[in-house]
Amino acid sequence: MLTEDWEELSIETLIRAIENGYSEGKELEFKRQQNPDEVGHKQTTVGEVISFANASGGDLVIGMAEDEGVASGLWPVQYDDVDDEKNRWIDIIKRNTDPELPQHLIDIKPVEVTDDYAEYVDDDCPLQTGYVLVTRVQRSWRAPHRETLKHQFYERSSGGKTELDTGAIRQAMFQGELLTERAREFRDNRLAAIRADDVTVRMKSDPKMVLHVVPSNAFSLERLIDPSAAAPDQADQDVPSLLHPRGIIGNWTRYTADGFLRAQTDSEDWCTSYTLTFRSGVIEALTTNSYIEDSEYISSGHVRNCLEEGLPTYEEFLVHQGGTYPIYCFLSVLGGQGLPVQETSHRKPDDLERIDRDVAQLPAVRIESSQTDLGTIINELLDSLYNASGRAQEMRSED
Repeated sequence: MLTEDWEELSIETLIRAIENGYSEGKELEFKRQQNPDEVGHKQTTVGEVISFANASGGDLVIGMAEDEGVASGLWPVQYDDVDDEKNRWIDIIKRNTDPELPQHLIDIKPVEVTDDYAEYVDDDCPLQTGYVLVTRVQRSWRAPHRETLKHQFYERSSGGKTELDTGAIRQAMFQGELLTERAREFRDNRLAAIRADDVTVRMKSDPKMVLHVVPSNAFSLERLIDPSAAAPDQADQDVPSLLHPRGIIGNWTRYTADGFLRAQTDSEDWCTSYTLTFRSGVIEALTTNSYIEDSEYISSGHVRNCLEEGLPTYEEFLVHQGGTYPIYCFLSVLGGQGLPVQETSHRKPDDLERIDRDVAQLPAVRIESSQTDLGTIINELLDSLYNASGRAQEMRSED
C-alpha cells in the first residue's frame, strides 16, 4: 500500500512513491488513466479492485505512470467534477461485482496535482495539473468476488493481479463457509461450557441470554486482541460494557486463560451479567433473567435494553482493535424451555407460545458496515427471540 494511515494520504505520499521507487505488487497497482465510459477500462479497474478484495486488500492508483512496475511519474487527469468521477467508479464497482462488493470496503480519494509538482509529472503526460485517484480496497470476507463484465475471478500475488483457477475458487468459497462454521462451532462449545458451569463466575440456574459478537477476521492465526485493551476501569474509555440495561462495566474484573472478563455480581457474589473478551476477537456477553420473580417469562424489554446499551460498545471496541466487517451476532437462550417471551407479566400466553427447548440458538445477524443501523440489528434479534417462543415478532411502537 502507499501508506498505512489512509487519512494522511496526500500529494507528498505520491511523491515519496516516485522518489523511493515503489513497486507494483500484491497490495499496490498503478494505472495512467482509466475512463469509466470505456468498457475495457471498466473491466480492468473492476478486475484490479476485486483482486485486492479477494486477497489482503491494497491500493489502486489511477494517475501514476510506471516503468517496469516501478512508479516513475505523476499522470494527472482533469475532471469536470472529480467527486462525480469518484462516485461513478464506486457505482461501477458495486454494479459489476458478484457478490456485490460492499461500499464500506472501497474508498476513493482524489489527490490534486498543482503546478508546484510539475517536476514530478511524467514527460509524456499531456497535462501538468489535475487529479490522481487513489482507491483503497479492504479485504472482503465475502470472497471470492468476480467481475461480471467478463465473468472472471481474480486474486493478488507479488506479480499483481492473477486469474483464479477452478480449484482456487472452490478453496476461496470454502474459506468463507469455514468462517461461519467456526463461529457456530465456537458458540456451541461456549454454550455447553456455560450449561456445565465451566466458567469463571458463579451463576444461578435462572434463564440466561448469551450474545456472541464475532468479527470476520476472528479465529486467525494471529491474536486479534490484547486482553489488556479490555481492562480499563473507566466507563468513558473504549471498553466493552456488560449486557446490562444500564450499560455498566461491572464491579468485578480479572484476566483469564481466554482473555479478559468483567462481571456484575450481587450482594451474595452471584454473577448476574458478564462480558468475556477473547484474544481471538470474539466477545461473549451474558445476562440473566434473575430480576424477574420466579422467572415466569423471558423479558423482551430487558433483552432489548441490554442490547441497546451493550451492542454499540462491542462494535466500537472490535473495530478499534482491528476487527473487520461484517460482524456476526449470535443470540442464544439457555434454560428458557417452557417460558414465554413477552414485555411484561400481564399477558397470558397459551401453551404454544413458549420456548420449546432448553438451548435456543437463534439465527445469526450481520452488521455489514459502520453504516449499518444497529436498531435494525436489534429488531431482528428480538424478532428471532419471539419466533423461538412461537410468536411472529416483537410488538414495537412503530408497528
